[in-house]
Amino acid sequence: MDDHIARILKMLEEGKITAAEAQSLIAALGARGGAGGPSAAGARAEPKSGEARAQERAESTRSSEAGRAKSFEFQWSQRRGFPLDLSGLGRQISEAVKRIDPERIVKEARTGFSRGSRRMQEAFRGLSWFAVGDEGRPENVLGQPTARSVETLEFDLGPEPRIQVENHWGAIAVQGGGDRVVVEVEREAWAATEEEAGVRLRELHVETHVPEVETGPGRLEMRVEAPDEWRDGTVNLRLTVPEAAALKLATVFGEVRVENTRGTVEIHALSGRIALENLGGDVSAEGITGEVHAAGLGGPVTLASKSGDIHAESLHRGGVVSGISGEVRISRVEGGRLEARSVSGDVVVEEVGRTAPLDVTIESVSGDVRLVRARGNISLKTVSGDVEADHL
Repeated sequence: MDDHIARILKMLEEGKITAAEAQSLIAALGARGGAGGPSAAGARAEPKSGEARAQERAESTRSSEAGRAKSFEFQWSQRRGFPLDLSGLGRQISEAVKRIDPERIVKEARTGFSRGSRRMQEAFRGLSWFAVGDEGRPENVLGQPTARSVETLEFDLGPEPRIQVENHWGAIAVQGGGDRVVVEVEREAWAATEEEAGVRLRELHVETHVPEVETGPGRLEMRVEAPDEWRDGTVNLRLTVPEAAALKLATVFGEVRVENTRGTVEIHALSGRIALENLGGDVSAEGITGEVHAAGLGGPVTLASKSGDIHAESLHRGGVVSGISGEVRISRVEGGRLEARSVSGDVVVEEVGRTAPLDVTIESVSGDVRLVRARGNISLKTVSGDVEADHL
């Protein structure tokens, strides 16, 4: 995140943004910072020659004079609720720079990151392990003896169950199309000897709870438990559920994959990849360092990642897609408003509103913005990146 702060301050020094705009951008970066801390994917600018710097200054001057070189809106566009007004970016600064205190801004931004982390953890509703450790997924790097087990659990919860799964130690895969909830639990643990590995395997528990419900859909709560500072094994969960199941899934190290359901889906992941395919209900997915891939989503969509790339295609009711330092790439969007934003990553959007015009907002702070083959009320903005629009 410090790279993003330095980049914003650099734009301030070069006269590309005003003091107030710099403060607003850093505050917004803090509010959207997820779990806080430095971004793993923030790109550093390569050193430039004197000639390149001179050319860049000349381009910046032309941009400030024309007011259109780096940010523009089509005449038929409308503004849509972005928390910052980026329309005035590129103005030349004067005395405002003298009033800026960079140390205070950085301090406030870091405070904002901490608050953002607390908000993200609150979204997990008590999953205290969310911010624990940065070692990555446990792996048997020494090739020690391994004990394994596979267990199948079945639950008859009706056609529209509500399912919550928390797995700190592995992947969660959900497939729609079943007439009941079937869970395959695959556990493995390793140690210096086979006997010790068997003992360690028994320390991995999958706890399930089915609350009594007098009326309404059945419920299942599932959580993987392991000793503190566990690094000696993994648990992967594979669920087959009715198509109308509502899902709430959370993991730290493992991949989360959901396919062929039409109920609501909510996902939180720390470093694992999120994959969504052929879903009919409302979808909300948030990741920190893992990639997010989505295809064939029939309901409203909200996707976000701190440093992982986000790729989405075939969104039938629009969506809101937000990234911090990863690339955002979206294609084939119909049926609802599209908002795509990134702080330092590029945003590429293709084939939007081909059957009926849509409201489209695409914005980035320091990344490039590209829109190809779109119809509707369109707004494209970037602070220091390039804007490209084709076949509109």
